[in-house]
Amino acid sequence: MVSPSRRREAVAHTQQAFAVSERRACRVISQPRSTQRYQPTQPERDRALKSDIHRLAGSELRAGYRTVARLLRREGWVVNTKRVHRIWKAEGLRVTARSVHKKPKGSGKNAVGKLVAEHLNQMWTYDFVHDQTDDGDDGERLKFLPILDEYSRELLGLNVAR
Repeated sequence: MVSPSRRREAVAHTQQAFAVSERRACRVISQPRSTQRYQPTQPERDRALKSDIHRLAGSELRAGYRTVARLLRREGWVVNTKRVHRIWKAEGLRVTARSVHKKPKGSGKNAVGKLVAEHLNQMWTYDFVHDQTDDGDDGERLKFLPILDEYSRELLGLNVAR
């Protein structure tokens, strides 16, 4: 379903592109001529309200449309929450996401991200890797333990067990 304003734009485009009358363009687009000639008065009425909504949304970053409506009423506006919501959606306003700050756990002096191997055999790493064979319905589980030298990235040992 296309809104009347979009149909108005389509009729205007059709008139310019094909050099036809408004009557013919309206007939092709299936737009009543009275709707085509209608001049909306809403944008003029809401201009001051929109600027105040933007101002409050910019100053109160974690405020949604309900809070902004409450703040507008405190400033003296006689405004409905539904009207603020309609303008809020039309202007594409959103509440900014809350930033999550995680507290670090433990000390950072032994953290792996801070230590860098500078020569051979200074730092080794290991990890357990699990896999399964393709034997029949229930394959046997395998466990691998690779041991790596961090400096040369050489595999020092690989232990495998079932």
